[in-house]
Amino acid sequence: MVTDMLLKKFGTKVLFRSSNRGWEYSDDGGKTWYFTFRGELEIRKMHPDLINIHASSVSRERQVSDEQELELFGETIDEPLPDDLVEMLGIN
Repeated sequence: MVTDMLLKKFGTKVLFRSSNRGWEYSDDGGKTWYFTFRGELEIRKMHPDLINIHASSVSRERQVSDEQELELFGETIDEPLPDDLVEMLGIN
């Protein structure tokens, strides 16, 4: 996902970003993003102290998080299925 703009509310973990879905917000520092029906002007009126930040820092954090998730799944995918699971699934 390409982020066009990323805004941060000073002194909090709240972030707003423009994505291909429209504007999204995160109240946990970028771990979880939620769609908002508000546009940029509305968001800026609600939070006049928003500051622009570099998207690369949050994108990198998200990339590392995604890689960690893939690593967790990769551990289970690379290992062979246990015999009892193979029998239960009927795989020969």
